[in-house]
Amino acid sequence: MKFEILTALYCLAGLATANPIPRQPTLNEAAVAAGKMYFGTATNQDPEWSNKEYVNIMLEQFGSLTPANVQKWQFTEPEQGVFNYTQGDQFADFSLEHKKVLLCDTLVWHQEYPAWLDEKEWTKEELLQVIDQHVFSEVSHYKGKCFSWNVVNEALNDDGTWRETLYYNVTGTDFIETAFAAARRADPHAQLYYNDYNIESPGAKATAAANNIIKPLRKKGLIDAIGLESHFIVGETPDEAQQQQQMQAYIDLGVDVVVSELDVRFSSLPPTAAGQAQQVTDYLSSINACIAVGKKCMGISVWDFADEYSWIPSTFAGQGDADLYDQNLNPKVPLINGIISALEKASKRW
Repeated sequence: MKFEILTALYCLAGLATANPIPRQPTLNEAAVAAGKMYFGTATNQDPEWSNKEYVNIMLEQFGSLTPANVQKWQFTEPEQGVFNYTQGDQFADFSLEHKKVLLCDTLVWHQEYPAWLDEKEWTKEELLQVIDQHVFSEVSHYKGKCFSWNVVNEALNDDGTWRETLYYNVTGTDFIETAFAAARRADPHAQLYYNDYNIESPGAKATAAANNIIKPLRKKGLIDAIGLESHFIVGETPDEAQQQQQMQAYIDLGVDVVVSELDVRFSSLPPTAAGQAQQVTDYLSSINACIAVGKKCMGISVWDFADEYSWIPSTFAGQGDADLYDQNLNPKVPLINGIISALEKASKRW
């Protein structure tokens, strides 16, 4: 009898080995199978990387990493001509050590730039030289490590007019070409992006990005892709058709597109069950649009994946719950499963 029981157990064990329960693919595995280069996340070393559970999820689920802050101008050139790449180097080394695609961010932005830029009355020629030197120095430092650079970030207002920043007020629009030319000169193999929000669907801002930024830069061979930040609000997200239409419009200009900073926040908390279902729909509008235009939508990145570390509550009081994992790093199962399912369906087309 004992022998028969043992025999039965061994047979069951053999069946279990022969027919294991299928493992669900990770977000990145599903994206790559669907023809994308990556499904990634932005992240900060501090405080996120001190949380081992967070790091484990990040390394398991995501194929690209974007430094949320440490490559921005205030960190990398705190004094004019004095460069500090310590934190950026740590980020880059960690990413490459773990075989992640390194998406570098960002070179010229109207926020997070050093105080010394505001402490002088610049001539146009002087400021263009400062921008050229900064961009060339930083991109040269990371040459061969960064797959891409967000070169210029958020240069437009929502109505399509130029944002009146230090750069624009002194140089007009010349700072844009100067920055892209310096980046191209420093690392000819890095992909160069213009990155912005509210350009994901047809409208004045998207038209301005196409006509006033992409076309002139593309004509000179200085831009490779446009980053669609995709910071949305539950129930107010452009639908899949609108996003697909706009992605294709950019692609038709000769550039690739990336979903660069995806999150979908609730405008009031706590969310309802109906709101959570709508959040899934809204995320999938971006995912499915990226799938629909094919490989010219190269990849998808979220702007951090955990509500605990989201930028939203400190920026929009009373709003949040925008990410794929909750405050306790629990996965939002319907949301993640919905994304993976959409990507798996796409993989069967390739």
